[in-house]
Amino acid sequence: MADFNLGQHFMIDRKAILRLVSHVPEGKVILEIGPGTGILSRELKSKAKKLILIERDKRFEPYLKDYDVIFDNVLEMKKLPKFEVVVSNLPFNIVEPLFFKLLRVDFEEAYLTISKRTYKKLTSRTSKLGHIVSHFFDIEKLEEFDKDSFYPQPRVRAVLVRVRPKKDGDSLVKKFLRMYDKKVKNALIDTFIGIKTKNQVRELFVRFDEAVLNTRVRNISLEDLKRIEAMLLEEERNLRRKESS
Repeated sequence: MADFNLGQHFMIDRKAILRLVSHVPEGKVILEIGPGTGILSRELKSKAKKLILIERDKRFEPYLKDYDVIFDNVLEMKKLPKFEVVVSNLPFNIVEPLFFKLLRVDFEEAYLTISKRTYKKLTSRTSKLGHIVSHFFDIEKLEEFDKDSFYPQPRVRAVLVRVRPKKDGDSLVKKFLRMYDKKVKNALIDTFIGIKTKNQVRELFVRFDEAVLNTRVRNISLEDLKRIEAMLLEEERNLRRKESS
């Protein structure tokens, strides 16, 4: 029943499933994304204080009758249910947009099975995704799984990662990056709400090309992103100096 168009690769090796679940803490409100036939859900239910499932594919409804299920596309949901831990054997093609979504969500930990290639991208500061993620999360590799642990077999090996939000407070850079779906100029204006007037923010625009200002945050180049971050860090330092004087 796996759908290649949805990037589905179901974990079928029971030993691999138990290895994954062994890392998940007990007594937490757990959100599982993409449960499919519920193979992983059955193991998670025994550990969870409460288990909530989000599944896009209605074909799996008969397998999930005994669970609290939301049938929806997690990437299109405006608001997620409250949870402490998220667990997912992710469709490989939604890893990047899901990480963007997690920038706006309050949670304790995530346990995600992703492709080894994506793991390298997430932990590389030379990739834009890795650079953005490094502001928000610490990512630790816990396990590596053979291709035959899944059906259908993926083209690359998979790894289990633990994702923990950094506890270093908020910043102008984080505020800006959370508005990844806005144009840069609008995201900058909103970043400085309560700090600068719109006209004061527009004075900063002269540092950047018009094409950059009219591009959505998630689509700008890493080079342009670093230039914007440098400006935001400079403004943050200026604010601190004013507050301390």
